[in-house]
Amino acid sequence: MLRRLLAFTLLFPLFKGQLYSQSYNSQRTQVLLVNVISNAIMGGIGGAINKGKDEKVYKAFIRNFLKGSVGGLVKYSAKYQAYSLGTEQLSFYAPFNRLYFFLGHSMVMNAAFNRKLLDTYYCNFYGVDLRFNLKEEQKIKARLSLVTAGSFAFFALSRNYQLDVFRSLEYGQFFFGVHNNDPYSGKAVFNCIAIAATGNRISAFTIPHEIIHTYQQYDMFSISSFYHKKEESLVKNNKLLNKLSNYLVTDYQAGFFTLLYLTQPQPWHFKNYFEFEAEHFKIRSYIPR
Repeated sequence: MLRRLLAFTLLFPLFKGQLYSQSYNSQRTQVLLVNVISNAIMGGIGGAINKGKDEKVYKAFIRNFLKGSVGGLVKYSAKYQAYSLGTEQLSFYAPFNRLYFFLGHSMVMNAAFNRKLLDTYYCNFYGVDLRFNLKEEQKIKARLSLVTAGSFAFFALSRNYQLDVFRSLEYGQFFFGVHNNDPYSGKAVFNCIAIAATGNRISAFTIPHEIIHTYQQYDMFSISSFYHKKEESLVKNNKLLNKLSNYLVTDYQAGFFTLLYLTQPQPWHFKNYFEFEAEHFKIRSYIPR
């Protein structure tokens, strides 16, 4: 009996490691499926709504469902690679990771509008909304993101946050340091992140978690394709809105993420799916929920 207990004591850490590994693998599969399937569904529904006149609904849905799933897979891959940004020496990779995420985002948006997979490339750097389409007369559109401007003002006007110009240039989005009296080690709003700082040193390990939050805020953008035609008609028929649309994008779709975030269970932190997903990509290990 004593020998069995001793053997169990010695071997339990090994079995525990295997169980946690299996649990991490199941969590990784769950996160992958959520990213792929949710984007596939939004791409499929949007594509079916925006189908051509002579196109059958089910064909448009299936084709754009597949395109949306490819975009979701690319977005998942970009989120997964954000782990490397927890090492400040690899900060040079941040803009490339951002470009790669927006490649997946563009695929989903194109699917939802029933366009070719790479028809338009959408991205945002430093609050400037950029859209590239080589087929259009105006191949590059650059407009100010209103929600990004509001997010920047939220951090900039608070005494707890200080803009870090050099790290902003490195990361492709506005980067703020968090002073010691703030209870949060990191915070993210639309295209802006704030990371705890002591002098010139930052808590780099927190960076991937907050960057994932900025990516998550784009995950629901394709929902706007469901009513795009009515929205486009409203803007065209209003002289002021039509003129402003040449210089501004509201990016109000970020509000879809905020609403979903607020529906998540509390108070246990990682029962909130979005916090769980961000931490999952940050640490790449099992997270008790």
